[in-house]
Amino acid sequence: MRGNASWLLVAIIAALGIWFLAGCREQPSGDTETETVAHEHDTPSEHAEVEHAQPVEPEVASSHLERDYSTTDLERLRGVLTSGSEELRSQALEILKELLAHHGNVETRQTAAQTLAAAANQATEELVEAARTDGAPEVRCAAVDALGQATPSSWIYRQLARLRDADDAEVRAGAFRAEMQIRLNDPDKESAMRWLGDQLGRRKDDVSAQAAITMKLRGTAMLPLAIELLETSSDPVQREVAACLIGLLCAGTNPRQQEFAKLAKAEVKDVIAKPQPANLDGLKPLEKALSEDPAAEVRAVAAQGLGYLGQAGSARALGKALHDPAEPVRWWAALSLVTVPGDSAVEDIAYATTQDESERVRRAAVQALGWIEDKEAVVPTLVSAVGDDCVEVRQAAATELGRIADPAALDPLTKLFDDESEEVRWAAVVAAGQLRDPAAAPALAKALRDPSSMVANAAERALQKMGIAERRFGTRDEM
Repeated sequence: MRGNASWLLVAIIAALGIWFLAGCREQPSGDTETETVAHEHDTPSEHAEVEHAQPVEPEVASSHLERDYSTTDLERLRGVLTSGSEELRSQALEILKELLAHHGNVETRQTAAQTLAAAANQATEELVEAARTDGAPEVRCAAVDALGQATPSSWIYRQLARLRDADDAEVRAGAFRAEMQIRLNDPDKESAMRWLGDQLGRRKDDVSAQAAITMKLRGTAMLPLAIELLETSSDPVQREVAACLIGLLCAGTNPRQQEFAKLAKAEVKDVIAKPQPANLDGLKPLEKALSEDPAAEVRAVAAQGLGYLGQAGSARALGKALHDPAEPVRWWAALSLVTVPGDSAVEDIAYATTQDESERVRRAAVQALGWIEDKEAVVPTLVSAVGDDCVEVRQAAATELGRIADPAALDPLTKLFDDESEEVRWAAVVAAGQLRDPAAAPALAKALRDPSSMVANAAERALQKMGIAERRFGTRDEM
């Protein structure tokens, strides 16, 4: 039986060659044309098989399970599956099934599985069996990937559900990808989308992450489902992922980005490809989640999402979140108030700057204060922050005071020239230079001799901008 299959393979490959070449030849005339056309439409007979098999060595053709198949051989079989006659397709399919199930060479079985993807509906049982039982992981993975080309059916979903519980993590991941691919091709789009939403929160094998990425790539069509999950799901992990999706799906340009662009001396259109306004459909669901969700993880992600949208109306909810018992929520709220105009939450931000026990919350609050429109309201708080015990907070306070360039910041900044931290001294020197106040010159001249070259260079540049320094380690008065 196997010997006959080997001859059959040779006949199929030979017939495929004739089939490909027929379209490239000019048709001969007379009786020869009739014979040629008749040959093209004949089914392979035993005579044809023997005729085409004559050049093959007998020992090689003794069993197609014992011979090595080249990539060209299997590519030709793939061509038969996609473009051959019905009878040739059927014959090629049977050979590939047997190669997958019984061939001793792992690479041949793997390639057979990959080739069968072109006829997955006719080989689902064989592919499922290979995915479950083949001894080689690469064959199992190739088989389960090929199943992704199958037509949606309850049977294939049951088989993939079993494979998602396999011992092999690669097979489990492949089974999920295959099922996702099949379901997304299902005519019942509503059911497919709901299935995808159900995968959110399933952390095993990164299922939740893959589902979220797929939903993000499908764009705002997925937004209603994400909002529904955020508002109704009993699973906090699922709500957390849904909140993240809403933020990503709704993110766009916002007014604060124009200010960031000016600071960077760039045009928004140059740094953001095809800028679009933020989608505000997700605004209220995120604000509600920030205020009411019982899970801290969900509230934190909701705060992050509001930062992506950058709407001034969210400032009050974010200011309230600065008093949340969960530190990650306070941190994300403070960070979001950098991109969300926070003038209506100045008192909450000032409180977080001076009172919060978390260093990273205080630092983020300092940065948020620097973007408040009412500078007089925030300078006193920023001045107090230069005395914070945390290096990062002092550095951030110096940076924001320099950007605001309020004259009242000069003394607090020059006091930082003696800070133990090189980063703090550098930030303070740069900030003092931004004030462009001649009263800072003596302190800056002293900073020219700072043991840190980074600080000394910053002092020299500051003096040059003020028209005082002419060269490194010298001022006009000293020369």
